Amino acid sequence: GDPQRWVRGRVHRARTGWLMRRAAHVVALWPGGQASIRSLYGLPAHRVSCIPNARSLPSADEMPRDAARLLWGLPPDAPVVAWAGAMSEEKRPLDAVRAAAALRETHPDAWLAMAGDGPLRAEVDAAAQRALPGHHLLVGNLPSLAPLWAAADVALLTSRTEGMPGVLIEARLRGLPAVATDVGAVRDVVSDAGEVVPADASAGDVAAALHRWLGHRVDPEGAAPFTWPRVAQQWADLLRKVAR
Repeated sequence: GDPQRWVRGRVHRARTGWLMRRAAHVVALWPGGQASIRSLYGLPAHRVSCIPNARSLPSADEMPRDAARLLWGLPPDAPVVAWAGAMSEEKRPLDAVRAAAALRETHPDAWLAMAGDGPLRAEVDAAAQRALPGHHLLVGNLPSLAPLWAAADVALLTSRTEGMPGVLIEARLRGLPAVATDVGAVRDVVSDAGEVVPADASAGDVAAALHRWLGHRVDPEGAAPFTWPRVAQQWADLLRKVAR
């Protein structure tokens, strides 16, 4: 998560700082998080490193697009927006429903496919029934999100707080552009492979960004720094250094 969001008063900050100062080393996921940890908890620069979140490379036997759409009864040519995460307040899944509904003003055949579960699941389902009748799909928790990405045209992230979202890394590794709110390390992951919108962007603004990226594919190589072959080596190097 975002270190700035961890702080819940002076006592919590003091306890967290005490625990971090006891550690031999602290790792943040992105430079902004690294700076926050140093500032909030008084750690010296040599005891804080930055190693990004990571995901596995797509496997050769992942489900192709046509099969993924057939699996869930999605039209073969309709635009599909994919959202994945916990259906809880900090992820703002209802904002995804509103944005997809706004997108249908320019793309009447657009669909919203959502993976995940949580306390807002029933509310999200009801909202989607009203705003996207016959054009939404809630698939619950999945053992792998690969079929979701295979079926989609663009990934959507609507969170009000994040660290370095693994779902955006997964989507980019499969050539999907993303539209995501400007929180945590989102800019580091999305970069030029989509569009970062303000955290308080309106449904219409998010829909406009989705419209701009529909039909685009991005270079998966841009996500190479967030893959295990790269990241595992950074961890191995750091662990050897700390052990010495």
